[in-house]
Amino acid sequence: MVEHRGAVRVVNIVTRLIVGGVSPHVENLMRGLDRTRYEQQLVCGLEGLGEKSAREHFDTQGMSPILVPYLVGNPRLNVSDALAFAFILRLLRRQRPVILHTHTSKAGLLGRVAARLSGVPIVVHTFHGLVLKEHYGRVKTNGVRAVERWLARLSDCLITVSDQDKKDLIACRVASAEKIEVIPLGLELKQFIDNKKQRGVLHRELCLDSTTRLLGIIGRIVPIKNHRLFFDAMARVLAEYSTAHLVVVGDGHLRPEMERYARDMGIEKKVSFLGWRHDLAQVYADLDVVVISSKNEGTPVTAIEAMAAGRPVVATRVGGLPDVISDGVTGYLVKPDNVEQLSCAVQRVLREDETTNRLICRARESVKHKFAVERLARDMDLLYRRLLAEKGLER
Repeated sequence: MVEHRGAVRVVNIVTRLIVGGVSPHVENLMRGLDRTRYEQQLVCGLEGLGEKSAREHFDTQGMSPILVPYLVGNPRLNVSDALAFAFILRLLRRQRPVILHTHTSKAGLLGRVAARLSGVPIVVHTFHGLVLKEHYGRVKTNGVRAVERWLARLSDCLITVSDQDKKDLIACRVASAEKIEVIPLGLELKQFIDNKKQRGVLHRELCLDSTTRLLGIIGRIVPIKNHRLFFDAMARVLAEYSTAHLVVVGDGHLRPEMERYARDMGIEKKVSFLGWRHDLAQVYADLDVVVISSKNEGTPVTAIEAMAAGRPVVATRVGGLPDVISDGVTGYLVKPDNVEQLSCAVQRVLREDETTNRLICRARESVKHKFAVERLARDMDLLYRRLLAEKGLER
């Protein structure tokens, strides 16, 4: 057996580092792994229009990423992808990692091919949500599936963050069950669990009475998050709860359109667009309901944070959400694009105090251990050790 001496060099590649999304997971993974055992390097591409970069935050945490200037999250392949691929190939030949771990689709495509061409011994890819179920239309989706099947053969292990995503990969014949590991997200949840002292701050910031019910949505303002559904459903709630107020946290290229939409609906005075916030624990503390209206999700960080903060979540039944929320037990799940179901579920939360309080308690208990940072680091360390042993690269 060949012995690998010194720390195991791991290169993580992510398409882009933006506030929210995959960034907290990658940060907590890198922070949680034993630094005497793993020497880690982070590589990332550029943020898209309206996306807030998290690269500066990673710099302050001592995880300064290497920027691939041509790597962007566009689903189409173009000249910039060829330049990004060449950059990554040179980087891997220079860094000579033992493990390449890619996150998200574009990084997974370019990184895995470059890894095999440069002789990286172990290649791992994490799916943070799937686009394999006619997300782009039938013809393009079939093409995406074919590419992912090919990439799976270049990978030593595929990771999903939810059981449902693993089932979908198997159903789409991307890989066999034996090649897929489920490793849920790992998040720093203590700040959300201990946020009681911050209640009332957001009400005061918005100059609202403390009895005003705040209904919030948190995330990028982009098509897949379906803010239009949120406004359509919440308009019905506002008709029943005239003192309620909507809070939109996040930004994106659809923000101006959504601001106009709220004006056209005549509810603009009942909506506060807050942009990106670094004080989410404080924001969650005052929200009476957190709504997720997405068309698709991986494992949504927003849902986990809200549940840890003791906030009831109403969400569409898509992607990995059913793996986080048990309908009627730890939150409410509704059909996607269903205005009536979404509005009725939110009104139920506001109306049934005792039921909502029981739901909140169960929700908090369900996430605080399952999505702990310590569990993420432990799971990934065990996986890396197994793969190293299989390749004869144990220390």
